[in-house]
Amino acid sequence: MIAFQMATLTNYDAVVIGAGHAGVEAARALAARGFQTALITFNKNKVGAMSCNPAIGGVAKSHLVYEVDAMGGMMGRVADVSAIQSRRLNLKKGPAVRSTRSQCDKDHYTLLMSSLMANVENLHLLEAEVAGFDWDELGGSRKINQVRLKDGSILKTRAVVLTAGTFMRGLMFCGDSRTKGGRVGDQAADSISESIEKTGHSLTRLKTGTPARLDARTIDFSKLDRQWGDPEKRQFSWRNLDYRLPQLCCYLTYTNERTHDIIRANFKRSALFSGDIQGVGPRYCPSVEDKVKRFPDRIRHQIFLEPEGLSTNFVYPNGMSTSLPEDVQLEFLRSIVGLEKVELLKPGYAVEYDSFDPKELDYGFMSIYIDGLFTAGQVNRTSGYEEAAAQGLWAGIQAGQWLEEKDFIFPDRSRSYMETLVDDLTTVGTQEPYRMFTSRSEYRLHLREDNAQERMYDFADSLGLLGDEQKAHYDAQRTLFDSSVSRLGQERVRIDKDRVISLFEYLRRPEVRWEDLAADWTDEVDDRVLERIEVKAKYEGYLAKQDLELKRLREAKEMELDLSVDLRGTPGLSLEVVEKVENLRPKTIFELSRISGVTPSALLTIAKIAGRRLSSVSRETIQS
Repeated sequence: MIAFQMATLTNYDAVVIGAGHAGVEAARALAARGFQTALITFNKNKVGAMSCNPAIGGVAKSHLVYEVDAMGGMMGRVADVSAIQSRRLNLKKGPAVRSTRSQCDKDHYTLLMSSLMANVENLHLLEAEVAGFDWDELGGSRKINQVRLKDGSILKTRAVVLTAGTFMRGLMFCGDSRTKGGRVGDQAADSISESIEKTGHSLTRLKTGTPARLDARTIDFSKLDRQWGDPEKRQFSWRNLDYRLPQLCCYLTYTNERTHDIIRANFKRSALFSGDIQGVGPRYCPSVEDKVKRFPDRIRHQIFLEPEGLSTNFVYPNGMSTSLPEDVQLEFLRSIVGLEKVELLKPGYAVEYDSFDPKELDYGFMSIYIDGLFTAGQVNRTSGYEEAAAQGLWAGIQAGQWLEEKDFIFPDRSRSYMETLVDDLTTVGTQEPYRMFTSRSEYRLHLREDNAQERMYDFADSLGLLGDEQKAHYDAQRTLFDSSVSRLGQERVRIDKDRVISLFEYLRRPEVRWEDLAADWTDEVDDRVLERIEVKAKYEGYLAKQDLELKRLREAKEMELDLSVDLRGTPGLSLEVVEKVENLRPKTIFELSRISGVTPSALLTIAKIAGRRLSSVSRETIQS
């Protein structure tokens, strides 16, 4: 059993409601800054539970994990120790889209997360159900003052971080069966929604889903394509961990026309199409019946069969989320190669739940109606463990700023995907579960996996989120990077009889990888450092160009706009941008940057022709 520091106080600096991926990061960030923090959960044995797929990372999502880890977070560390398969993705593509994905032992992940959280100083875990929260009305403003529990207890607090996931008025659907709950085995949190609606927030129903869990003992793996991980494990965390669980194989199979026929014949039995589900589902992770309906010309859909752990027979069929009845699930699954005799350990189901409009939050993730109320995770209309963790960290940071009576930190899109996500949600908003992609960032060449620690270190250190061990590791890695670049610049290689160049110049060549360098000392350098060096060598010119653009954008945002300037017909400016300037009449480039659809290039173009004052740089700098 995990020995938690159980909540015994009645007065806390902050209360975090929900101990999922957002909740643990929010609570850890607050506790690290010395705030007495209560973390409330229905079940203390499900802290950080992987409710759906048993994996962390993937394209763009892994970037978020690296950023959370660089700021002292929990997700990367736990994923590394729980990994039963690790893969690098997109290695033949550019560095911006190279990503890491780890298959995890779900039970091991939750057990380790619970154990680590139990030892976080200033953090108190409370197993309870929240009935609601209250606030003071002072001088026309409202401020959170307490959280009410179902058992009648009252927790006094100055800040609440709501990370309730899919639990707010959660309903689970399997065919015509409807059950209250945020996931199988756990109840719904109905009372919280009532408190939220009283604040003035509008709640919208969203939908997500999960596939059936298959019995590995009834799958014929001999018929399936094997998908092994990489022989060399790539870690998310800055920690160098020798510990490694046994590695397992995933398998690949496909739906077929018979599968699709079975699903089509039962459309009316799907809660998604019967009208029972009103919520909007995730565009990029649709249910299998939605795939069949939306893509009628596709003759097959890919399925990854992923083991859920070392000591379980549960297999997760990635790509087969559904709300069809259990008998139909079994029928269409048995039409698939390798699954002819499969048995279900748990049927798939859809979940419908309440969510906030993220545009009703300020950029600190605090409610615009109630001071001291912060939200993060799926309640903010996002999908994915990684997006939730990043939001939890952001909400925890900003709640800390609030408690210290400091200004909120403005999201810097050029620094992280985490802040890109925050800016997208609070500025543009979303009507469906938001998923992170590298294409969402205009600075993706700069926001890479390999340099996450470098990008986030000063930010994290200024907030007091890092321990001494992580600081020492960063200093050592920075020194190693600098000395290695210097050494590669000094060592020479002959490329023909008349020409000798440095190893660093040699590494610039497209066909040369750092593994090809004829330097024995590189064996002693961390692979992540060597990858950063290779990116620096090959993309130095591109990175310098983007760095200059970043500098110009920051300087341009300090300019006022001359609204008398006619922008129509300006090369590089779309009619949409021009109309937004004319209709919304932003007074500064900064205000213009907060308008959805306005790109960095548009900002620079407008700064050149309509900016009329700079506070720290001359107009000539922008014009250049």
